Amino acid sequence: MSHIKLLLLLASLSCLSLHCKKESELDKLPPATTTGKQTLGCLINGKAFIGDGWSKMYYGIYHDAMVEIEVKDIVDGDLYFRTEGIITKPGDYVIPYNQPSKHIFAYQWHYGSDNTPNGFGFLRITRLDSVQHYIAGQFDFTIFNSSGTASVHVSNGRFDLRYAP
Repeated sequence: MSHIKLLLLLASLSCLSLHCKKESELDKLPPATTTGKQTLGCLINGKAFIGDGWSKMYYGIYHDAMVEIEVKDIVDGDLYFRTEGIITKPGDYVIPYNQPSKHIFAYQWHYGSDNTPNGFGFLRITRLDSVQHYIAGQFDFTIFNSSGTASVHVSNGRFDLRYAP
């Protein structure tokens, strides 16, 4: 009988530990979808940054093989990136941003900004639908201040946006 009580106690503790799991920053991001759900999110230095249409207004543009995404955040700052003329189909793109370059990766906060003249960004386009005008993908990049002493790491980025033809 004592074995049954012990098993019940262990099962109860297991169930409780599952319910007490703390949500990670990664869990806060929107799912990676490809159906034009108008979602955008990433981790900025490990903290969830999610476009929500109100306090974090965002937009995505695709035209002439260019992708441009901007998030305007009234509290934390603005995230912006643009690739020029290279996104023609779904796939992986390593995007150099050494000068002179038309590619831009930037993060601005209310008292300054970070961007980098050297390095690269990673962009994975998972859907590019020119009929329904959806573009979805993932992104990751690190940007540095002008002295190269501080950085902002943008990781686990994902977007699923409709764009105007």
